[in-house]
Amino acid sequence: MANPLELSFSDMVETSTKTLEGLLECAGNRTGLVSNGLWEGIPLSDLIRRAQPKEGAKRVLLQGADKGSLMPKMPESPYSRILPLEKCLAPETLVAFKLNGQFLPRRNGFPARAFIPGWYGMDSVKWLTRVRILDAFDWPAAYYSSGMDLLYQRYVKFGTREEIMGRVAEIQVNSGFSFPPPGANLAPGRYSVRGFAWAGPHRVGAVQVSPDRGNSWSPARLEGESRPFTWVRWNYDWSAPKGEHVLMARAQDHRGRWQPIRRDTNRTDGYELNWYPSVQCNVL
Repeated sequence: MANPLELSFSDMVETSTKTLEGLLECAGNRTGLVSNGLWEGIPLSDLIRRAQPKEGAKRVLLQGADKGSLMPKMPESPYSRILPLEKCLAPETLVAFKLNGQFLPRRNGFPARAFIPGWYGMDSVKWLTRVRILDAFDWPAAYYSSGMDLLYQRYVKFGTREEIMGRVAEIQVNSGFSFPPPGANLAPGRYSVRGFAWAGPHRVGAVQVSPDRGNSWSPARLEGESRPFTWVRWNYDWSAPKGEHVLMARAQDHRGRWQPIRRDTNRTDGYELNWYPSVQCNVL
């Protein structure tokens, strides 16, 4: 870099900021590890341009303050992620220090963290201490010797052979229920089944609900306009008869891509778990 920068917390607070509503989802989410909030921080693109990266730079190393070893006998190293420079220059990517109008709680990355909207949460590095712009010949030895580069990859099995088929990054179209809760006991009657749907950097185009284990599907209503990077609420009117019921939901993004009905049986990793959600309840 032609102009390396060192910023204090005071420097960040006094800098012009941007506010963005956005969603964080764990790459291994299947049980509610997703949240939505109002983030405030400095566009990472502003800092990168001020630092004046060298011609040919393509990647950025984000490094956090937390350290550890991924596996026994591996060297201890800071938690780090390497992202494409293009994503770091995107206008929505932030070095965030506020969430919902308050400074970040310590557990959420105080004093500052990366926030990478549209990508799974592992790339939004918490307790951010360093941003390093990498040129074509810069391959940080500590990062690769720690095994960090092997995390968050798509592993696919072909017979007895397992291969890496690409990096997990962009959030996949997904949905979830907020009512009824799993195992709920309800009286017969009419209910508003509710939930959320999201599609990473894309908009949600439709949500459908099945009250009978996927045998039939009906459209749900979206409660407002769907926008990239955040979720949208949905609801569905259900006349609940007596009996045991399994409700299912599925979302479609604006490109026409639906959630899958089940997990790809050849995947051996634990990421992108976005098949149809379901909830079982009893009407007594």
